[in-house]
Formats: sequence, structure tokens, C-alpha cells
Amino acid sequence: MEREDVVHGDLRANNLMLEVNADGQPCSGEDRTVRMKLVDFDWGGRSGEVKYPLERNKNIAWPAGIGEQIVVAHDRQLVQTWFDKLFAPKK
Repeated sequence: MEREDVVHGDLRANNLMLEVNADGQPCSGEDRTVRMKLVDFDWGGRSGEVKYPLERNKNIAWPAGIGEQIVVAHDRQLVQTWFDKLFAPKK
């Protein structure tokens, strides 16, 4: 998406679907890539052309304010808020 300058705008874990096995672990192909799908592109579009909507979850620290442009860096910021919590190696 970044190479094409496209943003999702709402890249939270609940908008990422992973195929999991019976143990709840992500499935991977022979090349060890995880099978996943990204859903809910309501706010998606070209970076800098789409804007955050008026109504959104107030409990989330969004990278920009209501009506501001959504840019590629915002998608990365949202992912960083949850990725390590979900996928950090268990000790």
C-alpha cells in the first residue's frame, strides 16, 4: 500500500484478519508467510486526499484530528500502538 501511496486510515488489529490453526497460532505457507486479509477500507484512499471522519472511537489515540488528511505515516503509527502487544515473543 505504501508503494502505491494508499492509506487505510483505520489500521487497527480488528481490521486485520489472520488465518489461524486449531491452537490459535497464525498459519503460514511453505514460504513461511502469514496468511492475512485487511478489511474495512471505509476511510481508505490516496495519502493526503482522504480525511478522518467526524465520528470515530474517542478511546483511540488517532494520529491526526477530525477532518485532517490521512497520510501513510498515520497507518504505521496506528500499527505500532498494538502490534508489539499482540505479536511480541512470549517469555
